[in-house]
Amino acid sequence: MKRTFKILGLSFIFLTQSAPLFAHGRYILPSHTQLSGEDLKQVTLVASISNDVFHPDKPLGNNGGGEVNSFLSNIFKTLKASVTLPNGTVNNTIEWQAFARQSSTDITIDKPGTYRVSLVQQPTRLVTFKKPDGTPSRFFGNQQTPPPGATNVVHHTTASRTETFITHNTPNRSALISVGSGLELVGETHPNDLFVGETAHFQLILDGKPLKDPTAVHITRDGTLHRNQRNTLERQADALGNFSVIFIKAGMYLLEVEHTRKGAKNSGIDFHHNTLYVTLEVFPE
Repeated sequence: MKRTFKILGLSFIFLTQSAPLFAHGRYILPSHTQLSGEDLKQVTLVASISNDVFHPDKPLGNNGGGEVNSFLSNIFKTLKASVTLPNGTVNNTIEWQAFARQSSTDITIDKPGTYRVSLVQQPTRLVTFKKPDGTPSRFFGNQQTPPPGATNVVHHTTASRTETFITHNTPNRSALISVGSGLELVGETHPNDLFVGETAHFQLILDGKPLKDPTAVHITRDGTLHRNQRNTLERQADALGNFSVIFIKAGMYLLEVEHTRKGAKNSGIDFHHNTLYVTLEVFPE
């Protein structure tokens, strides 16, 4: 059986100076995206780094305990976990606990409106180079320098945003307001109001402004582990970051975007890399 793996997200191995090859994708998967009633609700979320959509492989996040290897531990130190509440305030006390193949947390839904759950990797310095013997190598952070004789030295920053949205009773947009940092998904359509056959209108913004570079958007329905083709929907965002999509099947979807831009002259950074992962649920007609 032949399988096609999309390569997006955990660690960064640069095959060219400007274009990263992302080893894995990321996701947050909620037990519910829509809730109703007047009683207090609980939602369980799992997060993972994985090639297969919503099939866990490695944990993502561990600020609440658990055991992870040193490589993942270093990555998790750059993650900021938060929940934006329906009134727009941000709760930074959410704790993710790592298990063997996923991280997990529970959140309390006690107010009507929309909640935004985020795991954000802050911009992190990365240097890629070839050792004197020609072997590719890399390191994160500012504390190291390439060995004498290294070639193809390139300085990068990497950042990612992994999110999902949960609505209790009536959707609202306070939690959807841009935070002004990294890649974000906004637009006319509420992310908890997606139905088969209806056109959803979204916009990509970068650091609080419309993404001006035409950019590919990949949207993949769950179940990739059990089919030979990913059947990914690909859309092209225009010069203002706008794109639209019509879903033909109900289910959970992972939206993935990656963007690379050159660093400013004399900034010491050659390329800035941003990735965005958003979990969406599409309901039947």
